[in-house]
Amino acid sequence: MGTRRSKFTRARRARPDQLSEIETVLREVLDHFGTALAMIETIARAFDAAEGDGQCSGAGAQIATLRQGVVALRAVHEELDLTIAKVCP
Repeated sequence: MGTRRSKFTRARRARPDQLSEIETVLREVLDHFGTALAMIETIARAFDAAEGDGQCSGAGAQIATLRQGVVALRAVHEELDLTIAKVCP
């Protein structure tokens, strides 16, 4: 049985011309992630405003979960950004 290397390991051992392609793909993925995160953050802000106006009574637990999701997604986005910077300096 052959050993499987992670994408991170393969990226670190890639030739310089391959690194440029890998970096481009990773930055594109990060950009897509950032766009999705911005959409979720917009929804969270809209729910916050609606909750403040009393339009979402009874939805407090769902709004709290959405807020926690936004925090978690921001952390993952930051982690991806830092990883890309290490792999593709």
